[in-house]
Amino acid sequence: MKRSYQVALIMLGYIGLIFYLVSSFSFFEFSGMIVSLFFLNLVFAFQIMASRSKNENKIFWLLIILFIPLAGIIFYTMFGANYLHTRRFKNMPKIEEDELASHFGKTNYPLYFRYRLRDELDFIRFVDKLTLDPIHFGSRTEILTNGDVKFKKLFEVLESATDYIHIEYFIIHEGEIADKLLEVLVNKANEGVKVRVLFDDVGAIDLSRSYKQKLTEAGVELKFYSPVSFRIFRSAANYRNHRKIVVVDGKYGFTGGINIGDEYNHMDDYYGFWRDTHIMIEGNAVKSLNIVFISDWYNVTSENLLEERYLKVQPVTYQKNSGVQVIKDGPDTKGSIIKDIYFKAIMEAKSNIRIATPYLILEDDIIKALKVAALSGVNVEILVPGKPDRGKNLVYLATQSYFERLLEAGCKLYTYSDSFMHSKFVIIDDKIASIGTANLDFRSFHINFEVTTLLYLDPSIKHLVADFEKDLEKSKLISYEEWLQRDYYRRWFEAYAKLFSPML
Repeated sequence: MKRSYQVALIMLGYIGLIFYLVSSFSFFEFSGMIVSLFFLNLVFAFQIMASRSKNENKIFWLLIILFIPLAGIIFYTMFGANYLHTRRFKNMPKIEEDELASHFGKTNYPLYFRYRLRDELDFIRFVDKLTLDPIHFGSRTEILTNGDVKFKKLFEVLESATDYIHIEYFIIHEGEIADKLLEVLVNKANEGVKVRVLFDDVGAIDLSRSYKQKLTEAGVELKFYSPVSFRIFRSAANYRNHRKIVVVDGKYGFTGGINIGDEYNHMDDYYGFWRDTHIMIEGNAVKSLNIVFISDWYNVTSENLLEERYLKVQPVTYQKNSGVQVIKDGPDTKGSIIKDIYFKAIMEAKSNIRIATPYLILEDDIIKALKVAALSGVNVEILVPGKPDRGKNLVYLATQSYFERLLEAGCKLYTYSDSFMHSKFVIIDDKIASIGTANLDFRSFHINFEVTTLLYLDPSIKHLVADFEKDLEKSKLISYEEWLQRDYYRRWFEAYAKLFSPML
């Protein structure tokens, strides 16, 4: 059930309940209920104020509870009750940090690397202190532009597997692509290849029983991340595993924005052409990507796969001067790692910042960083879709609500033709880039489990820059003067949508 339908049902039930209470109880009984509801609201209000959420998030939920007392409590329980999930994550089995750290030695940066990135060493040290994930040298990367390129390469690599396949996706929609994946995985499992598959429980909500059965009957280990017990709450459940990871034999790794579904391969009537970006990794950095999968698998199954079979690497020596760093983030980590990395990268930029994101729902610190960069003479270019994601018109309006502040500071905003754009990458000064699963929005920074790949002086950065420039040729530049002329009702809808940013 779509989130909008759930909200509508709750509101209808809320209105019906009010009419029932007014007509069925005496004045004194009804007054007693109002007093009881007031104290219940007070309890939730104190809980919200005592939570570790950001202030703007607290204000949002306090206003919701104030203006719609009973329904507000239900909304908060469904979408914003962080303490419930925090307790669950604390009790979730985890691979200890020192155990993970023992699999990586101290990083020694090549002389050429340190010289070319001498102005970025402060950023590199910052990331090093923020996360245990090391920079790998001896890796090769390849940008896979759009689903047709990604799926062709993915199935080629899967069919070459001889030892094991690890797959982790947020969304799987049955169709031609999912059927092809099923065929390949069943064949490899029958050949004796160890196949593990991890889907998010919400993203795979429509996966049929027969599809699951065919996988498990072939010997594929199929698990679902963070199952939600009550179906009505599934599509609105917070804290989802938004990662997309494939690792084959420790030789190849894949991550990026593309899930499993025909729409990602330009085969959906609503979307038509689907613009997206994925990355394939070979060499040392595949180990880091596999450890993210191993950690997620352990959190679901308590099975520890930290063994030589899954940790051996095959370096690619001819890329010894470029660095690849796999960064994981989620509500079980300390702070908002990917957001902090983006903030630092934006503040350190000297010449240009290029951002592609399907959802642009920004917090004040990121907005200020982008404004400071633009006002300092840095060329800031941000690319967002030219049409909303299906069923997410409110998110699209919330994205547009940030345009005016960014345009006013001199940032350049582009909307991608009349199509949907799902790429998720950031390029800083054409020297450092991030490509992965994280959007520039509240959910990716604070709620979802994400993974991104930082590239340093990697040849794939040039590919990303070239793709970005081609995208801009197909996009519309939004001028500040033109944006100020939009209709008043449009401004009102944007402001309304922005209020719901913590839920989007």
